[in-house]
Amino acid sequence: MNTAASEPTFGAIEDPPARAFRAVLPRLRIFAGEGALGHLRKVVAEAGCRRVLVLSGQSVACGTALIPTITSGLGDTCAGIFDRIGRNATRASVEEAVSLARSVSCDGIVAVGAGTAMVFGRLLAILMAEDRPAEEICTRYRDGAPPESRKLSAAKVPIFNVLTAPTNAQGRSGSAMLDPERGRLEFFDPKTRPTALFWDPEALMTAPLSLTCSNARTAYFWALMAMASVARSNPLVEGVRRQAYLLARSARGAEHLAQARIDLCAAAWLQNCDEDLGGAPFVAHWIVRVCYAIGAGLAALNDQVRLGDVYISVALHAMRHLEPLCRPEILMMAETITGRAVADCETARGIVKADLAASGPLLRLRDLLTEEAQLDAVVTNAMRSYNADPNGEFKTRVAELRAILRDAW
Repeated sequence: MNTAASEPTFGAIEDPPARAFRAVLPRLRIFAGEGALGHLRKVVAEAGCRRVLVLSGQSVACGTALIPTITSGLGDTCAGIFDRIGRNATRASVEEAVSLARSVSCDGIVAVGAGTAMVFGRLLAILMAEDRPAEEICTRYRDGAPPESRKLSAAKVPIFNVLTAPTNAQGRSGSAMLDPERGRLEFFDPKTRPTALFWDPEALMTAPLSLTCSNARTAYFWALMAMASVARSNPLVEGVRRQAYLLARSARGAEHLAQARIDLCAAAWLQNCDEDLGGAPFVAHWIVRVCYAIGAGLAALNDQVRLGDVYISVALHAMRHLEPLCRPEILMMAETITGRAVADCETARGIVKADLAASGPLLRLRDLLTEEAQLDAVVTNAMRSYNADPNGEFKTRVAELRAILRDAW
């Protein structure tokens, strides 16, 4: 029997080009659930650390029994405690911690807390190892040129992150500190990625519900924004984006439960994986870029800013002003929320607005700043956000930035 007619004729229809992508998976150990902290001492020893410095803020150190639990578990491996991390990592506090770390011959860092503690640990590792002024090693911004991220070659001590609240700062390489004269100073070093993460209910249940809910809104914001461009993502990124969205959405309203807090930690970590797998979530589209940069700009002016609340509030105005640049992404956000295709952007924006409003109260920027003139400083700070603007493109969107801020005021 002649079967030639039934055989597929490859090449008869031109196939789309295969997607090319790169993925880099850092070595990392994660301990989650009851008793997770019981593994800390062994993991620290296996990393070769004998003189560990424990970092936290005052609320953790004075308002919980967590630091004594951790230092007791570490035994004589604990060389000291620095418990003066503020809401933001300031240059003065980081340099104070560097001095302490050097005085005790620190060879490892246990950072206990949420986002700022994780960032603080990376800053400490960088400044302790590089032994150069911050100005010489931070990201450099020059007029008429893209920002330049400096290469930091010195070896860094291992970092172990104990989360008290879900945060996607837990597994990153970037960090920023505030200098009273120079403003926001940014650093990037893959060697500051953590050696291990700990998602233990004993730590996670110490965080106030309000903080966990705000961080949950951050996780949900990032998950939804990432899903907006999922159609362009590679198959590895698509998987982690969908799972991160499902975890963040299912935890809404359950933030008082230990399992939901662990799920939110997982969602936030998957957002770190998004970067590792080539997803570039910070620059996925203009809406997320602008919201992230404005959040960073506001945090530099007010250390009481909770980024999740800022992101969901600013996003509503960003969608309207940036719609010509982001129509497919706005439609995909609405489709992600409803599970069905949405035909027009106005309807889609309404769906997204209702969904974000359901995740928490929307705020006005006038509640965070003392006067409207400070919006100029927010724009200036936003223009110096390397993650959101690695190629210096924000200078072409200053009008949109100002319009979004005015509407959000």
